Amino acid sequence: LVARLVLGAAPAAGTRGGERKTFTLGAFCGFSAAMLLAIAVLIALPAWEPETYSEAYFLSSIDAFRLALSVALVYWGMGAVALVCDRHCINHNFILGVDPRSHVGPEFFFSRAALLTSVWIFTFAMYVIDYKWMVLPEVASESGFNSRSSGHYVMYPCVVLAFTAVMEFAPSRVCRYRYRRSLLASLGRTVAAPCFVVSFGDNVVGDVLTSLTKPLQDVPATFCYLFSHHPQVAESVRRFDAYGTTCPEWEGRWVVPFILGAPLYFRMMQCVRRYVDTKNPMHLCNFGKYAASMAVVAVTCFWSEYKAAILVVSAIATVYAGAWDVCVDWGLGGRELAVLVRAAGRPGGAVEEDDVEAQASLAASAGASCGPLERPRRHFRASFYWFAIVADLLARSTWVLTLMPHDLLVKDIAHRTALITIVSVIEIARRSLWAVLRIENE
Repeated sequence: LVARLVLGAAPAAGTRGGERKTFTLGAFCGFSAAMLLAIAVLIALPAWEPETYSEAYFLSSIDAFRLALSVALVYWGMGAVALVCDRHCINHNFILGVDPRSHVGPEFFFSRAALLTSVWIFTFAMYVIDYKWMVLPEVASESGFNSRSSGHYVMYPCVVLAFTAVMEFAPSRVCRYRYRRSLLASLGRTVAAPCFVVSFGDNVVGDVLTSLTKPLQDVPATFCYLFSHHPQVAESVRRFDAYGTTCPEWEGRWVVPFILGAPLYFRMMQCVRRYVDTKNPMHLCNFGKYAASMAVVAVTCFWSEYKAAILVVSAIATVYAGAWDVCVDWGLGGRELAVLVRAAGRPGGAVEEDDVEAQASLAASAGASCGPLERPRRHFRASFYWFAIVADLLARSTWVLTLMPHDLLVKDIAHRTALITIVSVIEIARRSLWAVLRIENE
């Protein structure tokens, strides 16, 4: 399946080849889901020699695995955005300012995602089997946490991280280095805000960074794990059990708040620059949205004992961000929502031809023609917009958790690890959905 995705041709949508490509992609996703379920079953099974099994030791490498998984999920999200835009006549490359010579499309993103996902599943499954059932002989276990400790366990996250790095920097005939430099330049302008004029592409890059706070938070935790003593010693296992990381205490006090707040600061400075350039007060309102999220970071990191304050600022930030997504980023104001209500009651959710107001706002179907005189303002059915609104608001409720330190969420190490992973996956999926409608509205 991976070979079909990576080496197969990239036929045009609507052809037999395109249908085969879609079938292969669906088959791969189903196979991956089955493998992930099998890994979950392996984790739930009792371990060999349970008296030496340590849940904290087993999960101490999870930050490295989750970082590599996040990279694969970002590729899946980018592929999904490109595919949906292509199939609904949204010229996302032009809108984002992508080099018109670039042939980077959904096939490229999906093939990279498939390779990274396959290696991740295989490596993580081998790690689970090896640690729980002690397949390979222990290395230097006498200097570790207990007799089950071994220096070779670090090999598994190193393999998956090394493969991910190679995939990022390896030459490609499709994604050439000049295109990667353009992306890095956009990232540099985002970080250096408000020194540069903010393009729409830079705006999207800044918003995506705010959704990657949890994966970015895994970066220092991964370095701490990789460069700690192997096999893990009792102090490292105790620290991970208590704080969810093997890093020293100062990492949670200073590095984590910086990582959580930096993307929000970048977006705030972009809003300031856009207001200076355009004098549009809406950019100051957008500044307030990120300031509300910054308040969540400040309260949870420095005044975590005030639970009521955390609840209040989290609720304000969630409602503020959710309303902004729907009304401003997606352009679904009161008039558009009224159209969606009327369209939702019709068969298929389509807008009737004699509904002049609706035709001015929404497309009659999801498969609108791409002709230059037939582009609708909206490209999806009413049901899709309602799904997006509900999904975004629900996901926003979990997004605010990405702005909080690990140990503030759940005390049990296994539940905390599962919650952080699930929240990270949901946020990447939400941002992908957001990107489609944000680009469409632009």
